[in-house]
Amino acid sequence: MNVLVVDDETVQVESLARGLRHRGYQVLEALSAEEALKHLSDNHSKIDLVLLDYIMPGMNGIELLRNIRENYGFLPVIMMTAYGEKNLVIDALYNRCDSFMEKPFDLDELIREIEKAMENQNLRSFKDKHLRKIAEKELDEVSFWSYAVYIEGKLLVSGLNLNKLTDMAIDMFVELMRVESGCLMLFNEKSLELSISSVKGSKQKHIQEESSIEIEKDVVKWIVDWRKPILLSDIDELFIREFFGKMSEKIGFEIALFCPLIMKDKFVGLINLGEKESKKPFSRKDARLLSSMSGHVAVAIENAKLYEGLLKSYLSTVSALAEAIETKDPYTRGHSERVSKYAAVIARGMNLPESEIERIRIAGILHDIGKIGVQEGILLKFAPLTDAEFAVIKEHPVLSARIIEKAEFPWEITSLARHHHERYGGNGYPDGLKGEDIPLGARILAVADTYEALLADRPYRRGFPKEKALEIIKDAAGTQLDPKIVPVFLELVEKGEIE
Repeated sequence: MNVLVVDDETVQVESLARGLRHRGYQVLEALSAEEALKHLSDNHSKIDLVLLDYIMPGMNGIELLRNIRENYGFLPVIMMTAYGEKNLVIDALYNRCDSFMEKPFDLDELIREIEKAMENQNLRSFKDKHLRKIAEKELDEVSFWSYAVYIEGKLLVSGLNLNKLTDMAIDMFVELMRVESGCLMLFNEKSLELSISSVKGSKQKHIQEESSIEIEKDVVKWIVDWRKPILLSDIDELFIREFFGKMSEKIGFEIALFCPLIMKDKFVGLINLGEKESKKPFSRKDARLLSSMSGHVAVAIENAKLYEGLLKSYLSTVSALAEAIETKDPYTRGHSERVSKYAAVIARGMNLPESEIERIRIAGILHDIGKIGVQEGILLKFAPLTDAEFAVIKEHPVLSARIIEKAEFPWEITSLARHHHERYGGNGYPDGLKGEDIPLGARILAVADTYEALLADRPYRRGFPKEKALEIIKDAAGTQLDPKIVPVFLELVEKGEIE
């Protein structure tokens, strides 16, 4: 069996190819989507399955998947990524991706997914049209429920803020239920109000999120007692029908089906859905799916509220630590904040998921926390440092990593702080890592840190003019800095997204 492995990370491609060959597979390797398309053009009849990464420069994994579907039909495709975000999963499954794997995974997992994808391909290869239709319908049903289960899991473990989580939830309901519109409202027990948290498909162009509607105690009691999804047309109680009539006006679409969000006996909010895109009535499967997912969403919302409380506490600690560094070294006042900002913009420019952007942003704030253990006489020295003094300075990434590790933050930022002074070509510190062995977030921080350091005044020199700093950054690509990240950074500067 022939597998085409597509990933811009050379180490990843070589590792996968080696493992698959050891298990008896024939492997073709591609380091870009463009190279993969060349392989497909030259060897289409010999390629049985494509294993591709999502994040690649130029054409990404989803775009390559669409191209494969347009030109090579149902050639089995497995997508792999370190970022299993909801929109990515939707895009992958909508474009008939056979499987979706989050890194890291072991080879046995991958082999199982390859075997499953090939079994599905065998079903699709039925010569009898009727049998093929049945098989494809079965596969669609499996994809549908697999996606639902996957998203439920992502909601439960997500570290999203509340607004993003409710956006994610309503998108999920609208996409899976195939409805024209949907709205998620959160209940405030103190004020007895339902506030609009997320809405999709409203006919009102300027619907105000956060706006609310008062809800009487007897309505709350009726909803909590009922607990399960119900069509508005099936409700006999006039006061309930009137309440949902007012709500339809507020959210900008006619509510056809609603479902309470309840955690244990606590009323968390409501999911309101408009009619189906097909105009067909809701089925038992719809009700079963809505009922199943609503419980998970309620738990996820309560978890998000707790998470936001903890996050505020952690961010206060982060800000205090960053301020402690800059109080010790006034020449670096604002340095961490600017590095954090630049790094987040670069990460966003590379289309990294929001969770990864946030991780890099926080790492930027704390990347130099280890300097708190460096003597002020060295930090503030006007003359060039001696070899012994520079050796002390070189220890600050290790100290940063130790401090962060003990703090037990909810982000994995220890490795980013430790490795932000590694050099892409090697010979950096503290560990002398090289190329893609350096974590991606640390490589992004290195570009941001270098740029900010070049622009800023230091005790021993004046800051460089912007043009000169950009020239130095460009020259450092491939030696000190990642040659794939530098062009992204330069483009962002040209667009004015980085000052």
